[in-house]
Amino acid sequence: MEDTFKLIGGIAKEHPNEKNLADAVQFYRGLSEEMNGRSTAIMCGDSGQDVTIEEIQAEIPNIESTQQLVDIYVRVHNKFWLIEDDVYDYEAGTEEYVKTCALVDNWKELMNKLEARVIASADSEGLLQERHENSGLVSQMEPFMKKYGYRDGQGWWVKILLG
Repeated sequence: MEDTFKLIGGIAKEHPNEKNLADAVQFYRGLSEEMNGRSTAIMCGDSGQDVTIEEIQAEIPNIESTQQLVDIYVRVHNKFWLIEDDVYDYEAGTEEYVKTCALVDNWKELMNKLEARVIASADSEGLLQERHENSGLVSQMEPFMKKYGYRDGQGWWVKILLG
């Protein structure tokens, strides 16, 4: 277990070396295998979730490809579901609660607009699956999202890593 703590800086703080990096890769691979890779996503590092809604809105007029549309949609989708849970951190009616609800609502509105464009693209490419009872949008969009490099990570769109 001591080796595990070295990976996160508890013992070998400020001194990662080649062996530490190799151990970190092996540790991650072990977790991935243990958790059955397909259904599990480990979100860590810089997820890009510090982006503001204004920054995303400024990028939207510059979308020139379906790949760019999908990439921006994924960022907004994941950001929305990340912050949506923040509403429950505050007591209803408090200033923080009202402010958080407004922020979540703004991200949801943006997500829904981008989602409509993504669905239209998936449909036009013939990659939007038929909706079945008790299945959601994720299963409808899986082939399309896979084409553009993403998979379902239990509610998060996760970049498919090659290799």
